Parts: sequence; C-alpha cells; structure tokens
Amino acid sequence: MVVAPTPRAIVAAFSATLLYILGFLGVYPLITLPLSLFLLVALVADYAAATRYESILSRISVRRDAEERAAPENTPIRVTTRICNKSSETINNLVVREDTPPRTRREPAATGFLVDAAPKTCTSYTYSLIGAPGLSTARTIVLEKPSLLALFQATRVLESILVVRYYPIALSTRTRIRAGEVLGLEEIYSRRIKGAGIEFYSLREYQPGDDPRRIVWPATARLGKLVVREDLAELRLRLYIFLDLSKPMWIGRPGDTPGDHALRLASTLAMGVKRGAGILGYTFLHGEIWFSRYPGHASEVFLELYNRASMTDPYLSSPRTNFRDALREASTFSENMPLIVLTGPEISLHVDDVLDVAKRRRAPVIIVYLRPRLNEDVFIKEYEFLRDRARGAPLVHVLTASSLADALSLLNMVAPRLARYAA
Repeated sequence: MVVAPTPRAIVAAFSATLLYILGFLGVYPLITLPLSLFLLVALVADYAAATRYESILSRISVRRDAEERAAPENTPIRVTTRICNKSSETINNLVVREDTPPRTRREPAATGFLVDAAPKTCTSYTYSLIGAPGLSTARTIVLEKPSLLALFQATRVLESILVVRYYPIALSTRTRIRAGEVLGLEEIYSRRIKGAGIEFYSLREYQPGDDPRRIVWPATARLGKLVVREDLAELRLRLYIFLDLSKPMWIGRPGDTPGDHALRLASTLAMGVKRGAGILGYTFLHGEIWFSRYPGHASEVFLELYNRASMTDPYLSSPRTNFRDALREASTFSENMPLIVLTGPEISLHVDDVLDVAKRRRAPVIIVYLRPRLNEDVFIKEYEFLRDRARGAPLVHVLTASSLADALSLLNMVAPRLARYAA
C-alpha cells in the first residue's frame, strides 16, 4: 500500500514555500505568512486523512470471476468483481481500476469504477469482455482513494488473476456459404460408388483381377460365363491438416491475419470431415513446438484440434524453427491421405522441405498460402515463387487467398481430385 501526493499536493507545497519566502522577505507578511501556514496545515491534515484511508484499504478484499471462462470469439464474457469492506467505516468514492486482458476490449470501455463500500458489506459490479481467439489473462486490481482535498491518494494493488479463452468460430455468418456441405465434401466423399459393400448394384462379366469370392455361381451357370457381383459402397473423407500458427502467420490487423484465417479454415475443414464421419488427423505447429495426432475418427479428433487451436496466443508465437521435422511427421502419419498445409508468409524459406516431403508421398499435398491484406504485392510474389518451384511436382497443389471465403472457394475446386483417396 502507498500514500502518494497528487499534482495538487505538489502545487500546494510549492505555494506554501513561496509564500513563506515572500513573507520572510517582508512582502505583505500579514497575508503571505498566514496563507503559508494554512497550506501547511492543510497538507498535514490531508496526509493524515490519506493515511487513515490506507488502513481502511488494508481491510478490503476483492474477488474477480467470470460466469464462464471460455466463449466463441466476439461473444461477451460477463465478469463480476466483488468488493468486501471488512472494516467498520464507510468508504465513499472508492476507485477500482482493473487491468484488461490482452487482445480484449470492454463493454463499456471504462477501466475504472466508483464504488461506495458500506461497513461489513460487499458490493458487486458486472461488465463484459469481448476478445479475439486465444488465451487472455488479467492479473491485478488497483484500489485508489483520494483524501478529502485530493492532495494525497492511498493506493493498494491486489493480485486477482482471471484467465479467459476465446475459441475460433468455425463458420461465421458471412462465411456460412452452404454450411451443410462444407467445400462440397459431403457431396464428393459421401456419395455412393461401385465397390465393396452390402447393397446390390449390378452383375457384370468377370475381369482379371476381380475377387473370386464375388463370383455369382447361379448367374455363371445360367449364362455360361463367369459373372461377378457389384455392390454400392460409400466414400468417406480421409484428411490430414497441417496447421501452421507460427509468428509469420500473425502479420496484419488483429482478427484479419493469416493465422486467424488458418484457425477458421482448419475448423471448417474438420467440421466437414466430422459431418461425413470421415478420418481426420492433424499437426499443430506453434513455432518451436508442435503437436501431432494420428488419424482417427473425426468426431474425436475434431474436438482435440479445436481445443488446441483455441489456446493459440499470437504474442507467444515463435518462428518456424522446426517446420521440417513437424512436416515430416505429418507426412508419415498421412502417407495415403491428402495433406492440407495451412501456412502463410515466409513459407518460401521452407519450399525445399515441402517438395522433399511431397516426393515421398503417394497422396497429394495441398498448400494453402494465406496472405495478409497489407503489402499484397510482396506476398503475391512469394506465392508465385512457391507455385513456380512446385510446378514440377504432380502431387503438389499451391493455392493462395487473403480471406476465408476465397480459401473455401479454391479448395472446393481442388476437392474433386481427392475423391480417389477416400476410404
């Protein structure tokens, strides 16, 4: 706790000193000396009052809590601050200042509140926080009480940690373009085709390579030639997402960076796989560290991907120091599955690593280069360099977009080529 002078106290002390000097020098001593004495008494009395307030502040407790600590981005999280006055004195006009978690804003925007704390009672007030995807932490609350003449101020800093998390929204209102068939994946991967199944489709003549167990002997005896049965099967999407959330991905205006678009695009892709009951895996690169998930049932893997992505904090990101190792691990897990790499600026530094991985694969690699909206000429040139280098690799497709809607449209064009890799 601290009792600190305000600018008024500094002016009053300077005025008292000046008036005393003037009176000592004989300049209207009957006026200047009494005024100097009056200001000195006011300073001492006000300091005593501030000291008393300091002792009262020592008996005030503050607790800050949120009704729910996690919410989708741009959704208000209601925060309640409870102030309890354990002393036997009333304290009016107590100023409560709270630090706002990083990358959040308040509703209302004020960071300080005036509270009247009655003795042996508790007072609560509520406000809302709105933020971008990621983890946000508020740590301190400052109690301030000015003295009667506002010459001094008693201050107490309390630690009250509040952690809130904002999840990325997979499909916002503007990007809900055909939300039921994300990227057209349900149409492509959930359609029924001829193959191994239990529903009869047709009979045809036996061809070399056909499974002998599918020969229909009654039809063979009747027609005098080998006949096999064809059934209807369903295609299910098999997909692996490489999600790059390292430092270069957070260039641009908050909420509109390549990292923000990558989060939304990964959630949208995962949602599409989940709806089709497909197989999904992912590698989540956060600069120096990465997390990989072996392909599994989409409903389980999607939740894990969503939780991992929601914990991303751009301010803690680091460069792509382990990009090659993370990409190789992702390629090992997804050897026979399409690998979608969601990345952005400075990926040209790792283009040789991408091409080296693509040569060893039997399934395509789709690089989605998400570029910021500022200095687009620079990032378009980097995309063109990446595209030209990958031109000779038949299994590598390079796309670029500056928004989620553009990326969805481009992936929708590539999706039909991936049907042969469905299980």
